[in-house]
Amino acid sequence: MKTIFILCCLFITSASFAKTITPVEDLGTIVVHWPDISSFPQPVQDEFNQSNKVLRFTSQNKYVDLKPDKTYSVNTGTGCLQVSVASPVQFGNNDCTIKVEPSRLTEVFLSAVHLTWADEPFKVDLGPQAFITLSHSTGALGSLNALGTADEKQKNLFITNAGKHTSKVSHPSTLLNEEKQFDVQTGQSLTVDVTPPDHRTELQIEILDAPATFPLASNYITVAYRIKSPQPGRSIAPWSLSSYGYGPGYENNSNSGVESFYNINPHTPVTKLKVFPLNYASIPYFKFEVIVNETATPLRAEPKKVGSATISTLNVDHYQSGKPGVYKLSRKTIDPSGEVVWAEVPRTDGAYIYATTRPTQTSVSLLNGHEYLFEFFIVDDLKNQVKQDEIIVDLSVPIK
Repeated sequence: MKTIFILCCLFITSASFAKTITPVEDLGTIVVHWPDISSFPQPVQDEFNQSNKVLRFTSQNKYVDLKPDKTYSVNTGTGCLQVSVASPVQFGNNDCTIKVEPSRLTEVFLSAVHLTWADEPFKVDLGPQAFITLSHSTGALGSLNALGTADEKQKNLFITNAGKHTSKVSHPSTLLNEEKQFDVQTGQSLTVDVTPPDHRTELQIEILDAPATFPLASNYITVAYRIKSPQPGRSIAPWSLSSYGYGPGYENNSNSGVESFYNINPHTPVTKLKVFPLNYASIPYFKFEVIVNETATPLRAEPKKVGSATISTLNVDHYQSGKPGVYKLSRKTIDPSGEVVWAEVPRTDGAYIYATTRPTQTSVSLLNGHEYLFEFFIVDDLKNQVKQDEIIVDLSVPIK
């Protein structure tokens, strides 16, 4: 009986010193939901569903890749939600304002924007093309080429958050700068038309006496968008000129100083080209110019004004006797000392220029605003090239 009493007392004494420790959980939870894009065109939905997508939450230099609609326990505080879509025309975003509080659920409902536009105000024959950018109040979301691939127009998608958004149609080399602001609600899927007013202007090339009477030998007329000066001793024309027929062309060698161009049909009396007005204040050297057989003049691209140039067609016949010959063509220039110099008008095969004569009974296009010298030669029976005549043609005033 004594033994039992001692054990009992020991048990009671020990129990009086027992402690219960209950920790307080400091974690929060987060769940992210994709937007419902069922209202968007089917190509947008298909691109999104077929693309690899990542929802990555980062906090205190650690991250976890989330599955949509699944709840995760994470550290409390402010973290970053990075949304990535593996598509060249669909864009995610990076939001570093996600707040997670202890023992509370942070639920993120992502939103979506699909942009649409009419093509016509964006169509230009050469020069800078417009880009469409979309930004959230927290930063840029992505950029599209308005006349780029069909996918850019048909499948574009921006995964974003609720808040103020700004679409911008622009190009830094032009005066085009059209903005549109709109609000996106939480979880909303919104289609936005970003078609701008038509800001294009016009360049006009008039060819007198077209079409030519004789074949045009080694002859070219092109309107070029130049972004830097041509290399000395090389052709001022686009070096890939001969790779394209009449119509638009794109330079494949930046050393020529030309970015894009439009080859003019010399048999067409008037050609009108659409371009965006240039921002001459910020890019003083960038310019449009018409180049005719290695002779160039600028074409001003300004709002509501037509930049124009006039070209004459000269039909060079055989001698009055009917004999064929050749001629050398030169243009009047003034050297730094003020002396008149007749500079030969060379031919070009693209990058290089070379001096040569042209056969008679051919036609040639010449840029108005200059005087030209035609020196005629004939080959005698001794195989000597003998000068026979010279004619000055004054095109400093347009001839009608």
